[in-house]
Amino acid sequence: MPKELMGRKVMMNKIMAVKDWVMARMAERTSWDGATIIGGSVLILMGAPIIEMLAWPALAWGVYTLIKEQV
Repeated sequence: MPKELMGRKVMMNKIMAVKDWVMARMAERTSWDGATIIGGSVLILMGAPIIEMLAWPALAWGVYTLIKEQV
């Protein structure tokens, strides 16, 4: 068998092994729990700077409406 075909076969076997491992993990509840926790954590870490940027204008608006006289 030529080296090129043998390399492809080895690569395909590795891909199939990873696919089988992922499919086996998807059947476990704890894997779903872990994926949910990881996903939520990533969203919080990525969203925190955006939330902080939005908090300052909200704080300023709150102070403005507190001080401003009602017409």
